[in-house]
Amino acid sequence: MYGRNRESQVPILLEMAGIPFVGADALTLGMALESLQRERIKKLQNIKKLGVDPYPASVKTTAGKPARTMAQDAKKLLGKKVAVAGRVRSLRPHGKITFADIEDASGKMQLFFSQNDVKGTGFDFLKNLATATN
Repeated sequence: MYGRNRESQVPILLEMAGIPFVGADALTLGMALESLQRERIKKLQNIKKLGVDPYPASVKTTAGKPARTMAQDAKKLLGKKVAVAGRVRSLRPHGKITFADIEDASGKMQLFFSQNDVKGTGFDFLKNLATATN
């Protein structure tokens, strides 16, 4: 299977093979995937408008340490500006605060953002970072 929305072809193939399945029909699934793609593209464009490179070639983390090591040194880093790199696995906004789980090869750590502490367009960036998969 190739092309856009190839996941929506699965129900058709199962039906043709006479294999029973439970779930949405191909048209419904295709429309849902298309909607998700549009939403993600819009958020990507919004991030770019904020002047953020969504796919940086490299990121220098604080002291070159992986996230897990930084988590172990958290007390020493409290109140200091740090840089972490990794994949955002979940983003949970709660009004003026947001929690994020970021993961790299060394493990996972939770980040906390307060609208009072995040300056400029940073909080708008967080809103656009959230995806429908959270």
